[in-house]
Amino acid sequence: MQEKKIYNLVFISTFIDRKNIENLINSIIDNNKDITILFIIINQTKNRLELPTSSLIDFYQVNTDRLSLSKARNVGIAYILKNNLTFEHIMFPDDDTTFSNIFFSRYKEFIKNGVNYLIDVYCFGTNELFKPTNLKNESILNRENHYSAMSVNMIIDFDTFKLVGLFDERLGIGAQYGSGEDGDYFIRSCDITGKGFIYQKMMFNFHPSSSNKFSQMSLSQTINTYIAYGNGAIFVLCKHKMYQMAFMICFYALGGAVLSLFRLDLKLFVAYEIAFFSRLSMFFKCFLNAKKYFTND
Repeated sequence: MQEKKIYNLVFISTFIDRKNIENLINSIIDNNKDITILFIIINQTKNRLELPTSSLIDFYQVNTDRLSLSKARNVGIAYILKNNLTFEHIMFPDDDTTFSNIFFSRYKEFIKNGVNYLIDVYCFGTNELFKPTNLKNESILNRENHYSAMSVNMIIDFDTFKLVGLFDERLGIGAQYGSGEDGDYFIRSCDITGKGFIYQKMMFNFHPSSSNKFSQMSLSQTINTYIAYGNGAIFVLCKHKMYQMAFMICFYALGGAVLSLFRLDLKLFVAYEIAFFSRLSMFFKCFLNAKKYFTND
């Protein structure tokens, strides 16, 4: 009987942009010479990808209709659970994530079995962090550090993955609340295992700068994005009874509006101002209706 394969790392990535996913695939194929990978691709387009072959990387492609981000990722998770696959760690890179050879060459040195990690993410083509942090290397992070977690920078160990299970399908792009699925997954991972995450700055990947993305949006797109991000964050924090932080996030938007006004950035001023009132409304809705929203969580 053939011995069951155990992967070092599993990637689950969803995509609707062919160019982005091809860049991600190429960055892995070209740079990985060190670890075994299962790459599960959730294809939400009408065209099937032609996938390369590699002795170190197995690809599995699932074609679906257009789904929310969390629901699409859960398709990949369901495949793993159904087939009882085994691995050391799992990640959820976006389709516009990319990797260098440093990530793969350092994996076995810095990533240990049974440990969860947060890593750095740099804006593509720069040495600027996508989300700046003042954390010390190898700091132990818990639920209060949720603001440092992104889908693309979590490296989750096998046991944690099995315990946490699926993403909350109310959260994420295309869902009822348009963000927060990563913070929710991070908090649940910390709470369920009790061991938290380790910040490992020797490992990193790349993601397009958010400032570039927002600069290309119209005013209405920017407003809708800020509302979605803020409401998702408020929902997650209230779900986990972190009400003080949820209330503070409302006023972060107000601070952003004031700063944008000083910079004479009227588009961001309007977006932040509207987001402040949206977040405040969302906070009181969640706070006053907690039993309705979170009874089964």
